[in-house]
Amino acid sequence: MQQHYQVIIVGGGVTGSALAYLLAQHSSLDNIALLDKYDGIAKVNSAAKYNSQTLHSGDIETNYSLEKAQQVRAADILLDDEDRENEGDLIIPAATVSKEDINFMATYGRGLICLT
Repeated sequence: MQQHYQVIIVGGGVTGSALAYLLAQHSSLDNIALLDKYDGIAKVNSAAKYNSQTLHSGDIETNYSLEKAQQVRAADILLDDEDRENEGDLIIPAATVSKEDINFMATYGRGLICLT
């Protein structure tokens, strides 16, 4: 039997799950699918043991050690610890970010752009 969905959300982490919830509660959509390659939601970066539950705030990155944070320059790619999925984070201090920087991140980056 073939299923048809109005919206398919790929990724069952924090963002995908939140989007699925909001669409289900606050839209007129009837068929929403949430797909993830793992056997449940929040199994990798959004899992409690991997996510420090902190906010990303431009030049402040609290998910890393002090030594790692001191390596951050005007724009730097940080790699996660060896035991985590290593997607890397591009961090640019909010005080120095330009329209070109944001355009680059929106064009080539995958994930969220957080501005404060």
